[in-house]
Amino acid sequence: SDFDFGVVAIEVEYPQGFKYLSSSLAPSSSNNYWRLGELKARSKGMLEVVGVLEGGSEASFDIPINTYLNFFGKDYKISKEIVNLSITSSPINLQISVNGQKDYIARAGDRLNYTLRYENLSGIALADFVANVTLTGEMFDFNTLETNASFDSSARRLTWDAFREPNLRMVDPETSGNLNFSINLKNQPPIQRLNDKNFYLRVRAEVTSPSVPYYLTASRTRGLANLESKVMGEVLVDAKAFYRDAAAGILNNGVFPPRVNQETEYTIHWLIRNYSTDITGVEIKTFLEPGVFWVGQVKSNVDSVPLWNDETREVKWIIDKINAAKGILNDPVEVIFQVRATPGILEVGGFKSLLGPTDLKATDDFTGLELKSADGGLTTALHDDETIEPEQGRVLP
Repeated sequence: SDFDFGVVAIEVEYPQGFKYLSSSLAPSSSNNYWRLGELKARSKGMLEVVGVLEGGSEASFDIPINTYLNFFGKDYKISKEIVNLSITSSPINLQISVNGQKDYIARAGDRLNYTLRYENLSGIALADFVANVTLTGEMFDFNTLETNASFDSSARRLTWDAFREPNLRMVDPETSGNLNFSINLKNQPPIQRLNDKNFYLRVRAEVTSPSVPYYLTASRTRGLANLESKVMGEVLVDAKAFYRDAAAGILNNGVFPPRVNQETEYTIHWLIRNYSTDITGVEIKTFLEPGVFWVGQVKSNVDSVPLWNDETREVKWIIDKINAAKGILNDPVEVIFQVRATPGILEVGGFKSLLGPTDLKATDDFTGLELKSADGGLTTALHDDETIEPEQGRVLP
Protein backbone atom coordinates (compact mmCIF):
# COMPACT_ATOMS: atom_id res chain seq x y z
CA SER A 1 0.00 0.00 0.00
CA ASP A 2 1.01 3.66 -0.18
CA PHE A 3 0.95 4.18 3.57
CA ASP A 4 2.65 2.68 6.60
CA PHE A 5 1.10 0.02 8.82
CA GLY A 6 1.59 0.00 12.55
CA VAL A 7 1.92 -3.32 14.40
CA VAL A 8 1.19 -6.17 11.95
CA ALA A 9 0.79 -9.86 12.84
CA ILE A 10 0.36 -13.07 10.82
CA GLU A 11 -1.43 -16.19 12.04
CA VAL A 12 -1.44 -19.55 10.25
CA GLU A 13 -4.25 -22.03 11.00
CA TYR A 14 -2.57 -25.42 10.71
CA PRO A 15 -4.79 -28.33 9.65
CA GLN A 16 -4.98 -31.56 11.61
CA GLY A 17 -2.04 -33.70 10.58
CA PHE A 18 0.43 -30.80 10.29
CA LYS A 19 3.50 -30.80 12.51
CA TYR A 20 5.46 -27.55 12.77
CA LEU A 21 9.24 -27.96 12.50
CA SER A 22 10.75 -24.51 12.03
CA SER A 23 10.30 -21.04 10.57
CA SER A 24 12.54 -18.28 9.23
CA LEU A 25 11.31 -15.94 11.98
CA ALA A 26 10.83 -17.09 15.55
CA PRO A 27 7.09 -17.34 16.37
CA SER A 28 5.72 -14.90 18.91
CA SER A 29 3.54 -17.67 20.37
CA SER A 30 2.19 -21.20 19.67
CA ASN A 31 4.37 -21.82 16.58
CA ASN A 32 1.70 -20.22 14.38
CA TYR A 33 1.65 -16.50 15.30
CA TRP A 34 4.20 -13.86 14.35
CA ARG A 35 4.25 -10.16 15.29
CA LEU A 36 6.07 -8.45 12.43
CA GLY A 37 6.05 -4.95 13.92
CA GLU A 38 5.75 -1.86 11.71
CA LEU A 39 5.61 -2.24 7.92
CA LYS A 40 6.59 0.75 5.81
CA ALA A 41 4.75 1.62 2.61
CA ARG A 42 5.78 -0.52 -0.38
CA SER A 43 7.97 -2.74 1.81
CA LYS A 44 7.99 -6.52 1.52
CA GLY A 45 9.48 -9.60 3.12
CA MET A 46 9.19 -13.38 3.37
CA LEU A 47 8.16 -15.69 6.19
CA GLU A 48 8.95 -19.35 5.58
CA VAL A 49 7.38 -22.11 7.64
CA VAL A 50 8.64 -25.70 7.44
CA GLY A 51 6.60 -28.66 8.64
CA VAL A 52 5.33 -32.13 7.89
CA LEU A 53 1.80 -32.75 6.67
CA GLU A 54 0.48 -36.28 7.17
CA GLY A 55 -2.63 -37.70 5.55
CA GLY A 56 -3.98 -40.28 3.16
CA SER A 57 -3.36 -40.27 -0.56
CA GLU A 58 -5.39 -37.65 -2.46
CA ALA A 59 -6.29 -35.88 0.81
CA SER A 60 -6.77 -32.11 0.50
CA PHE A 61 -6.06 -29.47 3.16
CA ASP A 62 -6.94 -25.79 3.45
CA ILE A 63 -4.46 -23.61 5.35
CA PRO A 64 -5.91 -20.17 6.19
CA ILE A 65 -3.34 -17.39 6.67
CA ASN A 66 -4.70 -14.35 8.53
CA THR A 67 -3.17 -10.87 8.71
CA TYR A 68 -3.95 -8.62 11.67
CA LEU A 69 -3.40 -4.93 12.37
CA ASN A 70 -3.18 -3.82 15.98
CA PHE A 71 -5.13 -0.75 17.10
CA PHE A 72 -5.01 0.37 20.73
CA GLY A 73 -3.77 -3.05 21.91
CA LYS A 74 -6.32 -5.16 20.01
CA ASP A 75 -5.80 -7.20 16.81
CA TYR A 76 -8.18 -6.66 13.89
CA LYS A 77 -8.18 -9.03 10.92
CA ILE A 78 -7.52 -7.13 7.68
CA SER A 79 -7.01 -10.03 5.24
CA LYS A 80 -7.32 -13.79 4.89
CA GLU A 81 -5.61 -15.93 2.28
CA ILE A 82 -6.16 -19.69 1.92
CA VAL A 83 -3.45 -22.03 0.72
CA ASN A 84 -4.63 -25.41 -0.52
CA LEU A 85 -2.37 -28.43 -0.37
CA SER A 86 -3.13 -31.93 -1.56
CA ILE A 87 -1.24 -35.17 -1.01
CA THR A 88 -0.41 -37.24 -4.08
CA SER A 89 -0.24 -41.01 -4.03
CA SER A 90 2.45 -42.26 -1.71
CA PRO A 91 5.50 -43.97 -3.25
CA ILE A 92 4.73 -46.76 -0.77
CA ASN A 93 1.20 -48.14 -0.82
CA LEU A 94 0.32 -49.26 2.69
CA GLN A 95 -2.89 -50.95 3.82
CA ILE A 96 -4.02 -52.48 7.11
CA SER A 97 -6.76 -55.07 7.58
CA VAL A 98 -8.01 -57.07 10.56
CA ASN A 99 -9.52 -60.52 10.16
CA GLY A 100 -9.53 -59.87 6.42
CA GLN A 101 -11.58 -56.66 6.67
CA LYS A 102 -11.00 -52.92 6.86
CA ASP A 103 -14.31 -52.25 8.62
CA TYR A 104 -14.30 -55.15 11.09
CA ILE A 105 -16.27 -54.57 14.32
CA ALA A 106 -14.71 -56.46 17.20
CA ARG A 107 -16.17 -58.13 20.27
CA ALA A 108 -14.69 -58.54 23.73
CA GLY A 109 -12.56 -61.70 23.77
CA ASP A 110 -11.99 -61.70 19.99
CA ARG A 111 -8.79 -62.97 18.40
CA LEU A 112 -7.65 -60.30 15.95
CA ASN A 113 -5.38 -61.16 13.04
CA TYR A 114 -3.83 -58.00 11.57
CA THR A 115 -2.18 -57.81 8.16
CA LEU A 116 0.01 -54.90 7.05
CA ARG A 117 0.38 -54.99 3.25
CA TYR A 118 3.07 -52.87 1.60
CA GLU A 119 3.84 -52.22 -2.06
CA ASN A 120 6.77 -50.30 -3.55
CA LEU A 121 5.41 -47.82 -6.12
CA SER A 122 8.42 -45.48 -6.02
CA GLY A 123 10.05 -46.76 -9.21
CA ILE A 124 13.33 -47.55 -7.42
CA ALA A 125 14.50 -50.31 -5.12
CA LEU A 126 14.03 -49.35 -1.47
CA ALA A 127 16.82 -50.55 0.81
CA ASP A 128 16.71 -51.19 4.56
CA PHE A 129 12.93 -51.10 4.73
CA VAL A 130 11.61 -50.64 8.31
CA ALA A 131 7.98 -50.97 9.38
CA ASN A 132 6.61 -49.70 12.70
CA VAL A 133 3.08 -50.39 13.97
CA THR A 134 1.72 -48.69 17.08
CA LEU A 135 -1.35 -50.07 18.88
CA THR A 136 -3.64 -47.82 20.90
CA GLY A 137 -6.65 -49.13 22.81
CA GLU A 138 -7.52 -50.26 26.32
CA MET A 139 -9.09 -53.48 25.07
CA PHE A 140 -5.86 -54.99 23.67
CA ASP A 141 -4.49 -57.87 25.75
CA PHE A 142 -0.76 -57.52 25.03
CA ASN A 143 0.05 -60.75 26.89
CA THR A 144 -1.49 -62.63 23.94
CA LEU A 145 0.49 -60.87 21.17
CA GLU A 146 2.01 -63.20 18.56
CA THR A 147 4.39 -61.79 15.94
CA ASN A 148 7.89 -62.08 14.53
CA ALA A 149 8.40 -58.33 15.04
CA SER A 150 10.26 -56.86 17.99
CA PHE A 151 7.91 -55.31 20.54
CA ASP A 152 8.42 -52.23 22.68
CA SER A 153 5.88 -52.74 25.46
CA SER A 154 6.17 -49.20 26.84
CA ALA A 155 5.40 -47.61 23.45
CA ARG A 156 3.18 -50.52 22.36
CA ARG A 157 5.09 -50.54 19.10
CA LEU A 158 5.98 -53.44 16.81
CA THR A 159 9.03 -53.12 14.53
CA TRP A 160 10.03 -55.17 11.53
CA ASP A 161 13.42 -54.73 9.89
CA ALA A 162 15.74 -56.84 7.74
CA PHE A 163 16.83 -58.82 10.80
CA ARG A 164 13.25 -59.82 11.63
CA GLU A 165 12.07 -60.05 8.01
CA PRO A 166 14.88 -60.66 5.45
CA ASN A 167 12.67 -59.56 2.54
CA LEU A 168 12.85 -56.00 3.89
CA ARG A 169 16.57 -55.63 3.18
CA MET A 170 15.74 -54.66 -0.40
CA VAL A 171 12.21 -54.12 -1.71
CA ASP A 172 12.29 -53.97 -5.51
CA PRO A 173 9.96 -51.73 -7.57
CA GLU A 174 6.39 -53.05 -7.89
CA THR A 175 7.12 -55.60 -5.17
CA SER A 176 4.65 -56.18 -2.35
CA GLY A 177 4.53 -58.19 0.85
CA ASN A 178 2.65 -58.77 4.10
CA LEU A 179 3.57 -58.35 7.75
CA ASN A 180 1.32 -60.07 10.28
CA PHE A 181 0.55 -60.11 13.97
CA SER A 182 -2.27 -61.46 16.16
CA ILE A 183 -3.62 -60.32 19.49
CA ASN A 184 -6.61 -61.04 21.73
CA LEU A 185 -9.02 -58.53 23.16
CA LYS A 186 -9.79 -58.57 26.87
CA ASN A 187 -12.84 -60.57 27.86
CA GLN A 188 -14.40 -57.55 29.57
CA PRO A 189 -13.96 -53.82 28.90
CA PRO A 190 -11.96 -52.01 31.61
CA ILE A 191 -14.81 -49.93 33.00
CA GLN A 192 -13.71 -47.81 35.95
CA ARG A 193 -15.95 -44.74 35.51
CA LEU A 194 -19.44 -44.16 34.15
CA ASN A 195 -18.03 -42.44 31.06
CA ASP A 196 -15.81 -45.42 30.17
CA LYS A 197 -17.58 -46.40 26.97
CA ASN A 198 -17.27 -46.65 23.18
CA PHE A 199 -13.90 -48.41 23.03
CA TYR A 200 -11.76 -48.06 19.89
CA LEU A 201 -8.84 -50.10 18.58
CA ARG A 202 -6.38 -47.88 16.69
CA VAL A 203 -3.47 -49.16 14.62
CA ARG A 204 -0.97 -46.71 13.09
CA ALA A 205 1.60 -48.02 10.63
CA GLU A 206 4.67 -46.26 9.23
CA VAL A 207 7.22 -47.69 6.80
CA THR A 208 10.44 -45.93 5.89
CA SER A 209 13.52 -46.39 3.72
CA PRO A 210 16.62 -44.19 3.36
CA SER A 211 16.36 -44.71 -0.42
CA VAL A 212 14.68 -41.66 -1.99
CA PRO A 213 13.45 -41.38 -5.61
CA TYR A 214 14.76 -38.41 -7.61
CA TYR A 215 11.37 -36.68 -7.74
CA LEU A 216 10.93 -36.59 -3.94
CA THR A 217 12.42 -33.86 -1.76
CA ALA A 218 12.87 -35.69 1.51
CA SER A 219 15.48 -37.35 3.66
CA ARG A 220 13.72 -40.70 3.35
CA THR A 221 10.85 -42.42 1.61
CA ARG A 222 7.89 -42.87 3.89
CA GLY A 223 4.41 -44.42 3.88
CA LEU A 224 1.63 -44.13 6.46
CA ALA A 225 -1.62 -45.94 7.15
CA ASN A 226 -4.17 -45.96 9.96
CA LEU A 227 -6.95 -48.34 10.90
CA GLU A 228 -9.60 -47.64 13.52
CA SER A 229 -11.95 -50.39 14.67
CA LYS A 230 -14.88 -50.23 17.07
CA VAL A 231 -15.55 -52.71 19.87
CA MET A 232 -19.23 -53.52 20.09
CA GLY A 233 -20.98 -53.53 23.44
CA GLU A 234 -22.38 -56.39 25.49
CA VAL A 235 -25.57 -56.69 27.50
CA LEU A 236 -26.57 -59.53 29.83
CA VAL A 237 -30.03 -60.50 31.09
CA ASP A 238 -30.40 -62.61 34.22
CA ALA A 239 -33.72 -64.30 35.14
CA LYS A 240 -34.35 -65.44 38.71
CA ALA A 241 -37.31 -66.94 40.61
CA PHE A 242 -38.09 -66.79 44.34
CA TYR A 243 -40.72 -68.16 46.73
CA ARG A 244 -39.56 -66.22 49.81
CA ASP A 245 -38.69 -62.74 48.59
CA ALA A 246 -38.70 -60.32 51.53
CA ALA A 247 -36.27 -57.96 49.77
CA ALA A 248 -38.79 -57.41 46.97
CA GLY A 249 -41.53 -56.48 49.42
CA ILE A 250 -43.94 -58.87 47.68
CA LEU A 251 -45.66 -61.66 49.61
CA ASN A 252 -45.99 -64.98 47.77
CA ASN A 253 -49.00 -66.97 48.94
CA GLY A 254 -49.50 -70.72 48.57
CA VAL A 255 -47.91 -73.97 49.64
CA PHE A 256 -44.26 -74.89 49.25
CA PRO A 257 -43.06 -77.47 48.33
CA PRO A 258 -45.58 -77.24 45.48
CA ARG A 259 -48.46 -79.71 45.42
CA VAL A 260 -50.71 -81.01 42.65
CA ASN A 261 -53.73 -78.79 41.95
CA GLN A 262 -52.70 -76.26 44.60
CA GLU A 263 -51.69 -72.70 43.75
CA THR A 264 -48.35 -71.18 44.74
CA GLU A 265 -47.11 -67.67 43.92
CA TYR A 266 -43.54 -66.83 42.88
CA THR A 267 -41.70 -63.61 42.10
CA ILE A 268 -39.68 -63.39 38.89
CA HIS A 269 -36.73 -61.00 38.66
CA TRP A 270 -35.20 -59.74 35.41
CA LEU A 271 -31.84 -58.00 35.85
CA ILE A 272 -30.03 -56.29 32.99
CA ARG A 273 -26.34 -55.35 33.02
CA ASN A 274 -25.07 -53.23 30.15
CA TYR A 275 -21.34 -52.82 29.52
CA SER A 276 -19.46 -50.43 27.24
CA THR A 277 -22.03 -48.80 24.93
CA ASP A 278 -25.39 -47.11 25.21
CA ILE A 279 -28.20 -49.33 23.93
CA THR A 280 -31.67 -48.44 22.67
CA GLY A 281 -34.83 -50.27 21.68
CA VAL A 282 -34.33 -52.88 24.40
CA GLU A 283 -36.87 -55.72 24.24
CA ILE A 284 -37.02 -58.55 26.79
CA LYS A 285 -39.59 -61.31 26.51
CA THR A 286 -40.54 -64.78 27.68
CA PHE A 287 -43.66 -66.94 27.86
CA LEU A 288 -45.37 -68.50 30.86
CA GLU A 289 -45.55 -72.29 30.92
CA PRO A 290 -48.91 -74.13 31.05
CA GLY A 291 -50.49 -73.89 34.48
CA VAL A 292 -48.74 -70.57 35.21
CA PHE A 293 -50.63 -67.26 35.24
CA TRP A 294 -49.86 -63.57 35.53
CA VAL A 295 -50.82 -62.08 38.92
CA GLY A 296 -50.24 -58.40 38.15
CA GLN A 297 -47.87 -57.38 40.94
CA VAL A 298 -44.99 -55.50 39.23
CA LYS A 299 -42.07 -53.41 40.52
CA SER A 300 -39.49 -51.71 38.29
CA ASN A 301 -36.55 -49.37 38.93
CA VAL A 302 -37.06 -47.68 35.52
CA ASP A 303 -40.09 -45.92 34.08
CA SER A 304 -41.44 -48.91 32.14
CA VAL A 305 -42.86 -52.31 33.16
CA PRO A 306 -43.50 -55.63 31.41
CA LEU A 307 -46.86 -56.27 29.78
CA TRP A 308 -48.73 -59.56 29.78
CA ASN A 309 -50.50 -60.88 26.68
CA ASP A 310 -53.19 -63.31 27.83
CA GLU A 311 -53.72 -64.79 24.35
CA THR A 312 -50.08 -65.55 23.50
CA ARG A 313 -49.03 -66.08 27.15
CA GLU A 314 -46.09 -63.79 26.43
CA VAL A 315 -44.49 -61.34 28.86
CA LYS A 316 -42.73 -58.46 27.06
CA TRP A 317 -40.75 -55.54 28.48
CA ILE A 318 -39.71 -52.56 26.33
CA ILE A 319 -37.06 -50.08 27.52
CA ASP A 320 -36.19 -47.06 25.38
CA LYS A 321 -32.54 -46.71 26.45
CA ILE A 322 -29.98 -48.12 28.87
CA ASN A 323 -26.74 -46.20 29.38
CA ALA A 324 -23.30 -47.78 29.25
CA ALA A 325 -21.93 -49.24 32.52
CA LYS A 326 -25.44 -49.61 33.99
CA GLY A 327 -25.29 -52.56 36.36
CA ILE A 328 -21.48 -52.64 36.23
CA LEU A 329 -20.65 -49.68 38.46
CA ASN A 330 -24.12 -49.32 39.97
CA ASP A 331 -27.38 -51.25 40.35
CA PRO A 332 -28.64 -53.12 37.28
CA VAL A 333 -31.92 -52.36 35.59
CA GLU A 334 -34.43 -54.60 37.36
CA VAL A 335 -38.08 -55.55 37.25
CA ILE A 336 -40.01 -57.94 39.50
CA PHE A 337 -43.33 -59.50 38.59
CA GLN A 338 -45.45 -62.13 40.31
CA VAL A 339 -46.84 -65.33 38.80
CA ARG A 340 -49.13 -68.07 40.15
CA ALA A 341 -48.43 -71.73 39.31
CA THR A 342 -50.62 -74.83 39.71
CA PRO A 343 -48.81 -78.16 39.12
CA GLY A 344 -50.56 -81.00 37.33
CA ILE A 345 -50.61 -84.70 38.16
CA LEU A 346 -48.04 -85.47 35.47
CA GLU A 347 -45.51 -83.17 37.16
CA VAL A 348 -45.34 -85.11 40.45
CA GLY A 349 -41.73 -85.81 41.41
CA GLY A 350 -40.30 -83.21 39.07
CA PHE A 351 -39.83 -79.45 39.12
CA LYS A 352 -42.74 -77.39 37.85
CA SER A 353 -41.75 -75.20 34.86
CA LEU A 354 -42.60 -71.56 35.48
CA LEU A 355 -41.45 -69.73 32.35
CA GLY A 356 -39.46 -70.39 29.22
CA PRO A 357 -36.12 -68.85 28.22
CA THR A 358 -35.78 -65.09 28.60
CA ASP A 359 -34.55 -63.37 25.42
CA LEU A 360 -33.20 -59.84 25.10
CA LYS A 361 -32.35 -57.85 22.00
CA ALA A 362 -31.27 -54.22 21.61
CA THR A 363 -29.45 -51.86 19.26
CA ASP A 364 -25.87 -50.89 20.05
CA ASP A 365 -25.77 -47.09 19.57
CA PHE A 366 -21.98 -47.13 19.03
CA THR A 367 -21.82 -49.68 16.21
CA GLY A 368 -25.43 -49.80 15.03
CA LEU A 369 -25.44 -53.59 15.41
CA GLU A 370 -28.01 -55.73 17.19
CA LEU A 371 -27.05 -57.12 20.59
CA LYS A 372 -28.62 -60.27 21.99
CA SER A 373 -28.65 -62.04 25.33
CA ALA A 374 -30.61 -64.94 26.79
CA ASP A 375 -31.11 -66.82 30.04
CA GLY A 376 -32.61 -70.26 30.53
CA GLY A 377 -36.10 -71.10 31.68
CA LEU A 378 -37.09 -71.12 35.35
CA THR A 379 -38.63 -73.91 37.43
CA THR A 380 -39.58 -74.51 41.04
CA ALA A 381 -35.98 -75.63 41.64
CA LEU A 382 -35.49 -71.94 42.59
CA HIS A 383 -31.68 -72.03 42.48
CA ASP A 384 -31.47 -68.33 43.39
CA ASP A 385 -33.68 -68.56 46.49
CA GLU A 386 -31.27 -69.21 49.36
CA THR A 387 -34.15 -70.14 51.69
CA ILE A 388 -34.93 -73.23 49.61
CA GLU A 389 -33.13 -76.52 50.18
CA PRO A 390 -31.96 -78.55 47.16
CA GLU A 391 -34.68 -80.80 45.75
CA GLN A 392 -37.30 -79.06 47.93
CA GLY A 393 -39.01 -77.61 44.87
CA ARG A 394 -40.15 -80.99 43.48
CA VAL A 395 -43.92 -81.34 43.11
CA LEU A 396 -45.68 -83.44 45.77
CA PRO A 397 -48.94 -85.37 45.22
